[in-house]
Amino acid sequence: MVNDYDATKGISTMTHEKPFSGIILPANPQGWEPLAEITLEALQEAVGGYVTVVNIPHGTLWAIDEAMGQSVNIYALLLFGQVLFGNVVVTGGVDEEGNTKALGRRWRQAIAKRIPVAKRWRNDVATWKANNQL
Repeated sequence: MVNDYDATKGISTMTHEKPFSGIILPANPQGWEPLAEITLEALQEAVGGYVTVVNIPHGTLWAIDEAMGQSVNIYALLLFGQVLFGNVVVTGGVDEEGNTKALGRRWRQAIAKRIPVAKRWRNDVATWKANNQL
């Protein structure tokens, strides 16, 4: 699998033998990872414990239920306006039967396009804190 984002073209160059179901946004921004399948076990492994669900327009955010000692997920804050802690998984919404849908290609590309902006903002905040400006 190749997991690259080409900011000049504004597209994800990720290739995979089959489409992935969601995106894992790590608490310490370094990029993102694909979530191969949507199962409770896969979601719990990705966030590091029991999950809590936040519904957003056209999607779902999955985060750790008990976030003691976890840092704020800057991606969730900047991309979705949600204060969540630890790793956060983004999937599609739900179908008529209540099953979680895979994240669509447009959503994946939109999120991947905005991640570099979130990384720069996080680095600026760290610099301000280090210089006692915040």
